[in-house]
Amino acid sequence: MFEKLSPSNLEEHCTEEHQLQAIINSKTDREADKKYRFVVCNKDNGQIIGDVNLFFVERGPLQSCMIGYSLDQAYNGGYMTEAVKQVVRYAFDE
Repeated sequence: MFEKLSPSNLEEHCTEEHQLQAIINSKTDREADKKYRFVVCNKDNGQIIGDVNLFFVERGPLQSCMIGYSLDQAYNGGYMTEAVKQVVRYAFDE
């Protein structure tokens, strides 16, 4: 049903070093109003199972951005729908 669309550098992506750098970059991007990263967590145990990103943020008379997301395939079925709704609400209300 789903094609593999994730980046091929999955092993590097899953390292502690890579994730620490992603957190640092995320903070810098948010402060610069360039990109906003949100994690998606399992409701039962708090484990991170995906993320939602707002990127290419443009401010001015016509404000816009792109949205992207990824989710562990084991959690397909509702998590991302809820997460995207919350991130879109954040984009319009915050």
